[in-house]
Amino acid sequence: MRIGLTGGIGSGKSTASKVFRDLGFNTLSTDEAVHALYAGDAVLRQKLASRFGGGIITKEGDIDRKALAEIVFQDVQARKDLESIVHPMVRDYWLNATANKDERWLVEIPLLFENKLDTLFDHTVCVVVSPSVQTERLKLRGMDIVDAQRRITQQLPLDEKIRRADCVIWNDGSISSLNQQIYFWVSQVLNF
Repeated sequence: MRIGLTGGIGSGKSTASKVFRDLGFNTLSTDEAVHALYAGDAVLRQKLASRFGGGIITKEGDIDRKALAEIVFQDVQARKDLESIVHPMVRDYWLNATANKDERWLVEIPLLFENKLDTLFDHTVCVVVSPSVQTERLKLRGMDIVDAQRRITQQLPLDEKIRRADCVIWNDGSISSLNQQIYFWVSQVLNF
């Protein structure tokens, strides 16, 4: 079984993923897959440097994710170019990792619906928060609010994600509330 987990920035996707892991699911974060590819694939680093300039490479030869983000979140074409280079590699990475249908997998994909990947999953779960909670969480992370709003507007509107998801988890409250919602869905819908 393969479950796709999505939600906006600051919604609590990683926290929800940990709950699924505690319930016995294998979990995989596409953000972590991207970081692994950046670190382990010299050809990818060269492609990115060729497209976005040498300023995205640190003196140690790694991808400077902050410098790359500054470019792609201010330029729609740059973001599309990055996605066209990286997303197919990430998709292959998680498809290979989750190929055994006898295992229970949860794959965390921020742009699940935007990239029309929902058909590759048995179920989709969307973690959502109110805009005020989202903004507060991003402030606590030290994120610039203008930058955060730019990222939020580049994603599918929240109501559309809610409409498309098989399960919606509201995460404005406590971790206990998040746990209860996930436990309920897993036990009632997935019968685990």
